[in-house]
Amino acid sequence: MKREELFDVAVRTVGLLVVLPALYTVVFGLLGVALGGPGEVIGLLWFGVPAMAVGLWLMRRADVVVSFAYKWDRRPQYTPSYASRNQHREPPSQGEQKEPTE
Repeated sequence: MKREELFDVAVRTVGLLVVLPALYTVVFGLLGVALGGPGEVIGLLWFGVPAMAVGLWLMRRADVVVSFAYKWDRRPQYTPSYASRNQHREPPSQGEQKEPTE
């Protein structure tokens, strides 16, 4: 495992460690609001919702943080190859040009 991949796992783990307590806070904040709890319950949502958004962003978009830190681009990994997208036809060779079809 390369350093970039290890850092990717670390960023996603930090995102998970942020989401779990934020989820706890948001769930109990919503329960408090729904059951008519004290006014301080809104404070739980005030801090829980942004923390959960940041944690989910870190989990889903860790590649942005990793590419910022390591100048690493993972996007080509998810792009299907030319042959798999166009299995029904041959790719044009370097010397020949494709004839227009009407």
